[in-house]
Amino acid sequence: MGPTQPTQSSPTTGNSRFNLTESNIWPDSTAYPSRAHLEQLYSELQSLSSTILSLLATSLNKPSDFFTSYLTDSLSTLRLLHYPPSPPTDTTTQTYTKAATPPPEPSDAIKVSCTPHTDSGILTLLHQDSTGGLEVQDSSGKWVAAPYVPESIVVNIGDLMAMVSGGRFVATMHRVRAPTLPASPKANRKGVVGEEDEDDSAPKFGRFSVPFFFEPGERCLVQS
Repeated sequence: MGPTQPTQSSPTTGNSRFNLTESNIWPDSTAYPSRAHLEQLYSELQSLSSTILSLLATSLNKPSDFFTSYLTDSLSTLRLLHYPPSPPTDTTTQTYTKAATPPPEPSDAIKVSCTPHTDSGILTLLHQDSTGGLEVQDSSGKWVAAPYVPESIVVNIGDLMAMVSGGRFVATMHRVRAPTLPASPKANRKGVVGEEDEDDSAPKFGRFSVPFFFEPGERCLVQS
């Protein structure tokens, strides 16, 4: 979903044909009753982004309101993502080497649901479940797991923030490993084979995450 009240026209032409956003289209409330919750989450994450941006501006020796113009008519998006699990023998999932350079060597290949990339915007705020799979690349090129931490949010730096900061902040290169179903039924903590523990069902359904991509508004003047 995008802004709940998108801008109606281009600031330079006044022509609605140049709109970069449009109103969100929702399913019927009887089929999907969570609209109000998502709109509230969008608003709260927008506010959290504002706070983080103020702190980042201060760390760059800039006024705390340096990013205020980025918040005006923001084009941020909130998404609900699902990465389905793949069978252990599934060969349809794209594979890459640890260096993210195809073609892979058989002994070093991994399955990925989302190939290595950086986000284009300012910040990405991510809620994720306990399934795991998100990995970030450090300065040496090594992939490091970004584990699930209860009641926390993963913050990724985007390409635009890297540019605005003059390279002081580095865009987060990241990928998502494909969730994989176990090769054979396993025993739970009670020793029962094929019966899962209550807190061990995530791999069965895959990975779920809720990213908020903070993007500046179309009126924003980007400067470093």
